[in-house]
Amino acid sequence: MNSNVETTITPENFGRAFKQEKTKKIYKQCIKEFQETVTFDEFHELVQIFNQHVDSYHLLETTSLGELMQYVWIDNLKEKAICVVFDNGNAIHLLLIKPYMTFPVSDGQYSRNTYTMPIRDQWVVFWGGTNEFN
Repeated sequence: MNSNVETTITPENFGRAFKQEKTKKIYKQCIKEFQETVTFDEFHELVQIFNQHVDSYHLLETTSLGELMQYVWIDNLKEKAICVVFDNGNAIHLLLIKPYMTFPVSDGQYSRNTYTMPIRDQWVVFWGGTNEFN
């Protein structure tokens, strides 16, 4: 058995696999709804175009989304981002590639607000951070 063969794309090796354009393996792990929306040929072409001028990707952050985990990878120039959501069986539920944009002036400003919510149970703020992925 060849130890260099990666049988499954995992959250830990996703950035390297994406950069190495292991599109067949990545695509096979995407859920059926993704595959019904984007053909393999379209996906492969998007990955090739997105990887232009990229030397590597590194993991920026992870976020728990209940049963799913979101991983945000950014390129070495901090210009491109990949948001990928895995379930605990390593099926890919979401894959978003786009320019990585930050807004340093407003990102550093925090507001203090007091709210009275009509919610008595635990709840989660889904959106709100220093970039559009967190």
